[in-house]
Amino acid sequence: MATTTRLLLRQYLSQDRHVGDWLTETTTSAGGAAGITLVCSALMGISQDTDYFLDWYAVLPAGPASAGGGTYEVRKVSGYTGSNGTVTVSGYRAFSAQVDAGASGVAFELHKYDPTKKHAALHAAGRLLAGEDIYLPVTEFLIVDNIATNPLFQTYSAAFTGWSDVSSPTIAEETSRILPGFSRSASIAASGAVEGLSQNLLTYANQDSIADKTLNVRGWLWCATGDSARLRVTFDGSTYYNSDYVSGSEEWEGPQAIRIQQAIPTTLSQMTLSVELASGVTGYCQMAAAWIASIRRYAVPSSIRFLDHLYQQVYDDRLDVWAPLGSPVAGRILKLEGRGVLTLPASDTATMEIGDWEIPLLVKLAAAELMGAVASEYTAGDKTEALGRSQAAMSEAQMLLGKKRYGQHVVWSNRGGAWHTQPEGSSLYLYLDR
Repeated sequence: MATTTRLLLRQYLSQDRHVGDWLTETTTSAGGAAGITLVCSALMGISQDTDYFLDWYAVLPAGPASAGGGTYEVRKVSGYTGSNGTVTVSGYRAFSAQVDAGASGVAFELHKYDPTKKHAALHAAGRLLAGEDIYLPVTEFLIVDNIATNPLFQTYSAAFTGWSDVSSPTIAEETSRILPGFSRSASIAASGAVEGLSQNLLTYANQDSIADKTLNVRGWLWCATGDSARLRVTFDGSTYYNSDYVSGSEEWEGPQAIRIQQAIPTTLSQMTLSVELASGVTGYCQMAAAWIASIRRYAVPSSIRFLDHLYQQVYDDRLDVWAPLGSPVAGRILKLEGRGVLTLPASDTATMEIGDWEIPLLVKLAAAELMGAVASEYTAGDKTEALGRSQAAMSEAQMLLGKKRYGQHVVWSNRGGAWHTQPEGSSLYLYLDR
């Protein structure tokens, strides 16, 4: 999808007629060694009045070196010499190095309004729009009736959330050998012993409520070595119940073979699910899910603000055929498609998921936010003028919203009578209407 950098968004906001302070040039000679001046002869053509740019903001998008490659820097202007186009910033907060023109000059911007406030205004506009008018399309997955944590191995930060090492395997996220639609799988390398990953499912329910019921386990595994990778369950730490081994076909093997169905004993002391690899073998796990009974309520992943579509895989062993959810089938994967919050860029090279058709709406809302913030710092006539600009920008944004004159995404829902969502506090929950 189309994206736009923060640098360009700052430019578009600065160019908006309700802001109107966009000025960008390139230095024509080196500034002072102390890093408090930049020199550009082109500024003389804008104004030769001393202190014309006093209290403006000087931005170096790529740092002070002529070769670029640095990071965004902003300093407040403390003086301007119109006779030679020299801008001076406060000596208490100089640029990180001399603004060195070198052979090609240093790109800079001058802003009447604080660029930090411009970025905040763009973020505020993004939050206001996200989820309804302009949004990030998000796809997430859940598993019907699943009680395992992170069963699809999509949550990773140095380790896979919810999973513990069995012995001392080498664990990593794999981003190439994955099933369609997923961002990663678990890479497990065993050395010196049988090793893998495990989690105790007993935290799901107390012993009395699950004893004599059936634990079902399903998985997707990949391993090039036959009879070396499988799922296991134990209720006491010594007796194990196993899925079939992966055949070694160098293909993903799914729930038709990678499955366990076992009665839960009344004397259980644990209910541990594990992914096991033989010594010296590396394999990959895309799913290790488990269920006991029907679950109606699911936490929607936080990346989704509004849930629009809900699909269920049609066949256990295929992830290329999906249908709108009708009757939930235990162990099947659910694909959730919804609307998320736009990425709020924290650097000039970072991007927001917004394209040419949508930028005018974002910019108008940001201009209203910016001029409203600026007005709070002014008094008398300046305050009145800033508030007028804010209100005018908001009116134009409301017109665009009312007439849908921007690149709005098409949204529809397949929920019918099979499911619904309900906010609870700061979280969104999915209910399957069984």
